[in-house]
Amino acid sequence: MKRTYTKQYIVVKVKGPLSAVTGEEVNIPSNKVKTIRDLHQYFMKRYLGVAKEMGLQEVIENMDSQNLILVNGREINTLDGLETNISPGDKVVIINYTHGG
Repeated sequence: MKRTYTKQYIVVKVKGPLSAVTGEEVNIPSNKVKTIRDLHQYFMKRYLGVAKEMGLQEVIENMDSQNLILVNGREINTLDGLETNISPGDKVVIINYTHGG
């Protein structure tokens, strides 16, 4: 059973190939990230090594251009882009653009 923490954690739902690296849900302590840019740095530090092994490093290195990122249902480019603030209780969803066809 997955836990969803809202007071002390930022809950990030991950869809697509990136979820093979991170899992479908990432709970990040709220003192670690305040903006989407911080989230990107967190993912780089925590997951880049595994992503490289899986051939998915570009998905993390270029997170904002390789993924649709939503905060509370709004795409970050309609907000403040990488400087979009995120707080405990916000719903962050990352959906990778890459898929087979």
